[in-house]
Amino acid sequence: QLLAAFIDQKSRDAQPDHGYRGQIAAVVAHDALERLGSIEQRTLVITGAQDAVIPAENSETLRHHIPGAQLETIAGAGHLFFIEEPERTLGAIEKFLLG
Repeated sequence: QLLAAFIDQKSRDAQPDHGYRGQIAAVVAHDALERLGSIEQRTLVITGAQDAVIPAENSETLRHHIPGAQLETIAGAGHLFFIEEPERTLGAIEKFLLG
């Protein structure tokens, strides 16, 4: 029901085409890979295993390049893992923060 409400809300909040094109252009042009090694804070990377927008392998790349980063992959979830699996997402965040 939460996912259905989110989809309903987003369908009424459509982004103009030029905004979406600009967003995609920014994503394609942005590359911070070389700077990831300078992150000094504890880092948790979370992804949905079935993310069709940003493949989960990208999160493994982040974990590999951020010193000491932890990776949590939410099985059975996609790009909106935090909506699809809110309890598991919260559990991963709590475990990370309390650990």
